Amino acid sequence: TDLITYLAKPSDEILDNVKHGRELCRQALDKANGNGKAVKQAYEISLTSLYDVVGWHLTPGRQEWTRAVVELAEALKPKCILDFGSGIGEDLIAIHEALKPAHPLLIGIDNSKAMTSFASWRATRYEAPIAFMPALADDLRPDLIILIDVLEHIKEAPTLIHELAQRVPTGGWLVEATATTDIHHPFHEPTLRGWAPDYQLLKLGFERMVQSKRLIFWKRTAVARMNFPPHVSVCAYRAVEPLTAVGIQGLIRDYGWDKPTFRYEDALISRARSIEATQFLRRTASDVLLFVDDDIVFDPADAVKLTSACTTERPVIGAPYLVRSGRHLSSRLFEGQEIECKDNAELVEVQHVATGFMAIHRSVLEKMKDTLTLCYPQEEALMMWPFFHPMIWDNKNAPEYLSEDWSFCERSRQLGFSVWLDPSIRLGHIGKHIYQMPQGYRERRISEEDADLHV
Repeated sequence: TDLITYLAKPSDEILDNVKHGRELCRQALDKANGNGKAVKQAYEISLTSLYDVVGWHLTPGRQEWTRAVVELAEALKPKCILDFGSGIGEDLIAIHEALKPAHPLLIGIDNSKAMTSFASWRATRYEAPIAFMPALADDLRPDLIILIDVLEHIKEAPTLIHELAQRVPTGGWLVEATATTDIHHPFHEPTLRGWAPDYQLLKLGFERMVQSKRLIFWKRTAVARMNFPPHVSVCAYRAVEPLTAVGIQGLIRDYGWDKPTFRYEDALISRARSIEATQFLRRTASDVLLFVDDDIVFDPADAVKLTSACTTERPVIGAPYLVRSGRHLSSRLFEGQEIECKDNAELVEVQHVATGFMAIHRSVLEKMKDTLTLCYPQEEALMMWPFFHPMIWDNKNAPEYLSEDWSFCERSRQLGFSVWLDPSIRLGHIGKHIYQMPQGYRERRISEEDADLHV
């Protein structure tokens, strides 16, 4: 009814446009024909985006989000609330209605002139003292920031979220929903697909408190937090071996590491690892991801040692262990290379290492994802960049079908990263027996001209 009154047009025409708002957005983009300036103008001044947003606020799911934000404001009683990407002002007006006669400072920012004009008119109609501003004031320090489905529109979103979140004082809150998983909306920035703001928020001292579907409530509990322990991922088809669990428990108990994530019952190990690596990028602030297989026996101190060595200079690093038959190492040396697994052995660069005990620096995944297709982009639980997709590798004109871990190593090397092995770490691998790396174990990869390589 507000929109009908505001535009002074027949209700049937308005409601029809609201129902088809997204299609109208597409038509505006088609007219822009890829011209960046024209696309920006289509959003800023066109009524099509206004129709789309009004229709969105009429949905039960979006109305539930407004109620949740209002309940938080009622509990916090903040002095200043900023709605960045305020749209038609629905959340701010609802907060005003719930908190009056108290009057916190309510500020809305949106770069759509059509929506800001409508929102300002609505605020006057509801006698809500909302300040709609074109940009952030330098001295603005909100106790609560609302960022609902706005970051996915902004190419510089990682920089923006940092600029906004650092204004929130300790004890303040930030509410966000970021739809980089929605690949069909015409105004969403395609370069942000799969991105999430968790890394920036966690680094700034925010903690995830509550989540309702895509809506996440963050509280700032510290000014900043720079050091995060490595993130451990365990991909297990059925269960984790007890001796492996003992090692993981030691990391939590003795070193203060967070609980690992477990991925069970995916028969396609390349997919399971890819999903875990994707979630590591999107939902953690750790710099190092440690894969531990469900049948690896390890000393927690060795996990600390391996991940400490995993830096931008040594971004992919593994520890040696025997395959489950006990016949040879699971890593691949360079042709003619020989290593000795013993105490105090030096780190050595190799061709490929196995994921049974592999540390990966975030920088590798960040660069590699830009070369891959985001799969299942609209399914949070399955979304992944296929980091571990097996590949056919042309090894001196002799094609090989590489396993998922060696394929990852080869992709890393092709992107300019090095792959390393720490021969001082000796792991156990549970098969019919526990195949323990013996002190002084030697392995040499002979020339392929001299013998066939059996993997």
